[in-house]
Amino acid sequence: MPVITAILPQKRRKGRFSIFIDNEFFLGLDEEVLYSAKLKEGQTVDPEKMKELVIQEEYSRAKQNVLHLLSRRLYSCHEIRSKLIQKGYETYIVDKLIEDFLSRKYLNDRQFAESWVENRIAHHPRGLRVLQYELLRKGIERELITEILQSYRNMEDQISLAEKALNKKKNYSNEKDLRNRKRKIYQYLAQKGFSPDVIQETVHHLLGKLNKMDSED
Repeated sequence: MPVITAILPQKRRKGRFSIFIDNEFFLGLDEEVLYSAKLKEGQTVDPEKMKELVIQEEYSRAKQNVLHLLSRRLYSCHEIRSKLIQKGYETYIVDKLIEDFLSRKYLNDRQFAESWVENRIAHHPRGLRVLQYELLRKGIERELITEILQSYRNMEDQISLAEKALNKKKNYSNEKDLRNRKRKIYQYLAQKGFSPDVIQETVHHLLGKLNKMDSED
C-alpha cells in the first residue's frame, strides 16, 4: 500500500500543505481538507480514498475562488457557473458548490437581481427593456425579472428615470434647433432602453422646461 512519507506546509501559500506519497509529491491540500481527512506521516493510504481527497481539494479550491468573488460584489448563479467552468472545474464540482451556496444563502438570484436594478437606477439609469436584457444575460429567470421590474413600470417613475439618464448627456440642451433637440433625446433614450411612450412624455416635459428657460433668456 502507498505510504504518506511527508506532509509539509507550503511556503508561498498559507494554509496549504503538500502531500508526498512514497517520497513523491502527490497533491496540495487545503488545511481544512487535510485535517478533516486526518492524514499523518507514515499512514498507509487507500488509492480510492486519495481519489476522494482529490475531489475534496478541487471543491475546496472552487469554494475559495467563489468566496473571493462574492467578497467583492453579488453574483448570479449563472455568472458563478460560467466563471468556474472557464477555470476548468468539473461540472459535478460546480453543481455541488452552487447547490451548497444556495442552501447557505451565499447565492440568491433574487437578491442579486434586485441589487443590480437598484444600482443601475442609482448610478447608470436604464429603461426597462435594457434592464430586462441585462438580467437575462446574467441568467435570471424571465418570470423573476418581470416580478422585480413591476414596481418600476409606473409612467411617472419611468419619466423621472429617463430625465435622470439625460442629465448625464448635457449636449442636447445646448442644441438651439428644436428638431435636433428632439432627435438627440429620442436617440439617446431609445439606446438606454426606454419605451416610445416614455420617451415621448419625457421629450414633451423637457422641451417645455427648456422653451421656458429660452423665453426667459
